[in-house]
Amino acid sequence: EIGNTQLSFTLEALSDPQRYCVIDISVPDEYKVTYHEKAPDGGWNTDEYKTTKIVFRHVKPGSFIMGTPADEAGRRTETGTGAEQNNIRDMDSHKVTLTQDYWLGIFPVTFKQASIVQGSEFGKTGTYAANQKDSSAAVKLSIKNLLGMMDGKTSNPTPDSWYASPVPLEGSWLYKLNAGITEGSLPQGSHLAIPTEAQWEYACRAGTTSAYGNGTDSIEGMGPSVPNSKPMYPVGGYAPNAWGFYDMHGCVWQWTIDSYSGYKPGADNLTDPYSPMTASSYWPALRGGSYSTSSAPSRDNRSGSRYYKTYSVDDGYVGARIAIVKAPCPVI
Repeated sequence: EIGNTQLSFTLEALSDPQRYCVIDISVPDEYKVTYHEKAPDGGWNTDEYKTTKIVFRHVKPGSFIMGTPADEAGRRTETGTGAEQNNIRDMDSHKVTLTQDYWLGIFPVTFKQASIVQGSEFGKTGTYAANQKDSSAAVKLSIKNLLGMMDGKTSNPTPDSWYASPVPLEGSWLYKLNAGITEGSLPQGSHLAIPTEAQWEYACRAGTTSAYGNGTDSIEGMGPSVPNSKPMYPVGGYAPNAWGFYDMHGCVWQWTIDSYSGYKPGADNLTDPYSPMTASSYWPALRGGSYSTSSAPSRDNRSGSRYYKTYSVDDGYVGARIAIVKAPCPVI
């Protein structure tokens, strides 16, 4: 009411007619791309969409607070002791604006999805093979075999220009996934990719500023809160965040395309941040924690927790969540 006048109005969200993108890989080398406004009856959390189909959620541009406040429990600092004294640190809290929309997988890549595209048991664990199901997260995935990048010491090194806007090279897993598309197409001007740190964290937080994507400082319901005695459960076993992304906390470490060393403490008000690897430095940042670190979830599995490995590392705790992004990426 304003004075003696009563006003009424209605708020209506803008439509997002292509909210989901699905790549159907059920027929070898004849992949079909479709778009959907909403989830099917029964939702996406079924074996079909975790094995023979890959589902991406559309993420609109926006701003958020990236990184962690100084008083967040479990925050990684370079001045820690023991396991913390390893030059690993979280980002300081800072504002980030993403100006381009993108699509992100609602699940990490699963073992079945990885092996269908590669034509072998790509993504299979060794230590916990008895626990790994088709719908469990794929592991032992490296940036090198996902994107096909080569280092400068080989006879056919990746050109320096590639790092500014990396696309899958011939023979890589993401290249084969894209090459197999025979019906439909990815969004115009986009390509399959590994997300940037900002794209990953924006989707993980889903509007939150808390330690976890559920809006609280407790991982309860979002991922393992105690040591996981039976790792490699199927993905989708915990609640999704508000934007529908599953297993952002404590499933497998997930690659980003940013160089871990690219973040500069004190940075603020960044737009589309991306710090590429180079031909002499291949230490991409990892996000999300893993089932192997669920004994310390407050340290490793938070929305802002960071880790890193060399680009060629493929161990039993590292997987991937893939994206569809527009190119080129700006470089900071």
